[in-house]
Amino acid sequence: MKATITFNNVPFDHRLQPDWGFSAYIEGFPQKILFDTGADGDILLSNMKALGIDPKSVDFLFFSHSHWDHTGGAGAFLRENPDITIYILSSFASMFEDYREVVSDQPQKLTEGVLSTGKMGTTIEEQSLLVNTAKGWVIFTGCSHSNVANIVTRAKEVTKGEIYLVIGGFHLGGYEESFIKGVIRRFREAGVKKVAPSHCTGEPAFRLFREEYREDYMLTGVGSVIEI
Repeated sequence: MKATITFNNVPFDHRLQPDWGFSAYIEGFPQKILFDTGADGDILLSNMKALGIDPKSVDFLFFSHSHWDHTGGAGAFLRENPDITIYILSSFASMFEDYREVVSDQPQKLTEGVLSTGKMGTTIEEQSLLVNTAKGWVIFTGCSHSNVANIVTRAKEVTKGEIYLVIGGFHLGGYEESFIKGVIRRFREAGVKKVAPSHCTGEPAFRLFREEYREDYMLTGVGSVIEI
């Protein structure tokens, strides 16, 4: 698996423009995947061009949830690749009714080695992407509105396997350290080997995860590449 962060508010590659939101280009499976599109299509396409990623190479688009910082880049991207398949939840199906949608709130297989968690949360509905690697399953999260530790629990239920890495927004900004440490404890209890928090995780959580995971903490700013 190779994942390239195409949109993120966390800086990394000086050639790329950071902005609030998240997107990742995922390779190594029968189909190439774009996970979310960030907030701005011009920035997304510019970053992809600088990274040598052709929008037309993407086979399907997976949206975690309907918030603007994860779907805002969709319009510009879909003008480049209008025939792509889009995986979404029923709560925001109307946003992409003019395109080839696959709408499901249940866990499902998307391609060989790639699953969805199905819908999680109530007030803010969200799904996460699960990809299988030789070292275990990798979870891609958008904003983890339903609690990132709950997503790990769901992922283990869906995959029946071990979780190697959790990458994306952990949505822990503004939480007390005691709460964040509780999330970290649940990660450890679930056997999560590595973490790559980003986007909306929040500075205290970045620090606490880094202190706990040490060499197993992975930096994921815009332009960073993770290969397993």
